[in-house]
Amino acid sequence: MLGGLALLAMLGGSLAAAGALFDWEFLFSDGRHPHGWAASMGRAAARTVLGLAGGVLLAGGFVARVIAVAERPQVAATPADNSSNSPIEPAGDLQRPAAETPPADSTPPADPRELPAPSEPAGFAARPAPLEARPAIAAPPPAASPLQAITLWNPAAVLESGGTTLFTVEYRFEAGHGPRAAEEYLWVIDAADKTRVVQYEGSVLQRQGQLQHVIQTPDALARGIGVWRTSIQLAPHETGAQISNQLTINGQRVESEPLD
Repeated sequence: MLGGLALLAMLGGSLAAAGALFDWEFLFSDGRHPHGWAASMGRAAARTVLGLAGGVLLAGGFVARVIAVAERPQVAATPADNSSNSPIEPAGDLQRPAAETPPADSTPPADPRELPAPSEPAGFAARPAPLEARPAIAAPPPAASPLQAITLWNPAAVLESGGTTLFTVEYRFEAGHGPRAAEEYLWVIDAADKTRVVQYEGSVLQRQGQLQHVIQTPDALARGIGVWRTSIQLAPHETGAQISNQLTINGQRVESEPLD
């Protein structure tokens, strides 16, 4: 409400100030005789008073607008959820980790989001235990498949008490394949509320490792993740080819669908 009144005040002040500055005739007379208020103080004085009134309205509206914006509640951002809307998340939700092409005989740098969280300093309360973990699987990777470049296994989605959900999945490149620095890879997480897409540079992916992604848990997932799916494909999302098996997770049950 305050923001709307502030905009109206700024608009009225701008019109009044412009009328005084450019001497708009209809503000001071009907074309033949001056209006009473203008005749009582003279044309020059009337323009001055109108300009001052416009300036006061403009300044007051600006201050009120600043106050309204400052009092507006802040909305927590979700990674490129992004926040930011449609079944597939917009570009704001795509997370592109900074990457450098490593030497041929060295290990590429790890994704900053995949590093373990720093321990809290002494004196802080211990982080509450997760509300739910689905599924807690410790299984060896499946046998190598000649039909796919990447194999996924050990998926998990943990609902935490802080209102966030942590997705993780193990992955590896099959023999004869490896991450290409010139390619962009998409980790697709298809949950009940919408599909999330996390973007990686080829030079960031390690030949064997783990992917992690944290989301601000929406109301649709507050009571449990339910059935969700995950896979890896090449960018762009709309036309890129799927290059890994697809995992379907339903509670403690995990099904793996290899590429055809």
